[in-house]
Amino acid sequence: MSRYESFRRSALQRSNMRRLLVSITGSQKISLPMTIVVCGIAKMFVGELVEKARIVMTERKESGPIRPCHIREAYRRLKLEGKVPKRSVQRLFGPLLMSSSFEGRYIFTETFSPLSKKSCTC
Repeated sequence: MSRYESFRRSALQRSNMRRLLVSITGSQKISLPMTIVVCGIAKMFVGELVEKARIVMTERKESGPIRPCHIREAYRRLKLEGKVPKRSVQRLFGPLLMSSSFEGRYIFTETFSPLSKKSCTC
């Protein structure tokens, strides 16, 4: 029950979502209702991802916190079910680079692809 309560109380910050929408659309005119709707859809997607990751954990007979390999497998399964939208525009520069911030500077540490075929050591 505590997981459900945590889900109900959680929210994505509207200012961050608005900034993301501005960067995607290129328009500065993002209305508040649009931001609220996109935050709700994103929250539902994250909830489904976590739920599917928990199912992956029970299938593997594991307990404890969700690890990245569980999230990758859950994402892969959601994509196979058609619950992840397809890209309308191809990436220009290949896989996304994961970065970490060090004193305000971003240091690119590794390449990340949600569907990478790296072996999971979980």
